Order: sequence, then structure tokens, then C-alpha cells
Amino acid sequence: MIAKYVEAGFSLIYIRTSEEERVVNLLLEDLKSSGLPSMKVLVWKPTMGLVPYGGDPRYDLIKESLEESLLYMVAPEGRDGPEPDVIYIIFGLRHFLERPAVVQGLRDAAWRLRTVGSHVIAIGPDVDLPTELADITTVVDFPLPTTEELSDLFRRITAEYAQLLSDEVGDGLIKKIAEVSKDCRSVKRVDLATGGKRCCALDC
Repeated sequence: MIAKYVEAGFSLIYIRTSEEERVVNLLLEDLKSSGLPSMKVLVWKPTMGLVPYGGDPRYDLIKESLEESLLYMVAPEGRDGPEPDVIYIIFGLRHFLERPAVVQGLRDAAWRLRTVGSHVIAIGPDVDLPTELADITTVVDFPLPTTEELSDLFRRITAEYAQLLSDEVGDGLIKKIAEVSKDCRSVKRVDLATGGKRCCALDC
């Protein structure tokens, strides 16, 4: 799914989802099976800074702050320009979009990375992008898990209790989980009558 945006050359992508880790796993699988050249993956989180995917920030830290990491994307040490064929994954971006240096850093990165086939992919819940980023960011809504995916996960989790659950009971639970997921995704911003809060079908 995401590989097609990478292949099309979109350099700044925002994947809208609350299932961040699941999206990363599926993103990497998608890239691997897409036939695209192998790409280096670096991840930035507020809790650990910029590190290679799967790396330990105690030993593999490249840059700590988001501002420093964006500068690194544009021109890593020892290079005149950005490194080609790199995916930079950013978590928690929405908490930093009021910083002018972050907004400008993302604009610079989007422009420079496009020339070398590298990409910034931010992953997180719904976000209000500032005007400076709205016109250069490709926003993708990541689909909820299918019933088949939920069924597979459910069966694996409950395998050791299989003797306690009939197929009928298991299928009923899977159906209910899928319905709750759809309800939560369908809830949009509510009007002032609710105080402007965002809610889920489970807690409204």
C-alpha cells in the first residue's frame, strides 16, 4: 500500500493511524515485497531520538532532537547532500508542529530528499498540518485490519485456550472486535455541543 507512494516519489508522507507499530511492520513488509531497491530505515521517536530501525539508542543514537534529526536528513555528516534510498520514520510529529524550526526542517527535507529517492514518513493519529506543510504532505489513512487479519491474530492469541472456545464463540468475538474498530474509526471531530473533544464508541 505505502510502497506505491514511495515509488511515485512522494517525499513527505503522513500515515494517519493509532496503530503505529502495526503500520511500521506492514510498511516494511510492503517495501520488501514491492520490488523496490532495498532501503535503509531510520526511526525518530521523542523517547529515543534518531536511530537505525531496531537499534538501541544507548549505542546507536544518531541525533537526539527532531530539529537536529531533520538537519541530518538534509545533510548527514561527511556528505554534501542527503543520503539516497533512506526511509525516515517519525513518531509523535503532531506534538512538535508549533516549532518553526521543525516546520521549516520538514519543508527542507521534503525538497532535498525528493532529489535522491529518500522519504520522510510520519505516523500518528489525526493531525492539523500547518499551511506550510499541507500542500507538500501526502496524507494516507491506513485501513483497519480486515476480518481475516483479526481472525488470524485472535486464533494465534487464543491457541492455548482453544479447547475452551468453540468456533461459533470465536467467530462472534472477532465480529464484535471488527465492529468496535469501525465505530472508533468512523468517529470524527464533534461539534461544540460535546466540548470539542474526540471520543470513541467505547467511551463517548
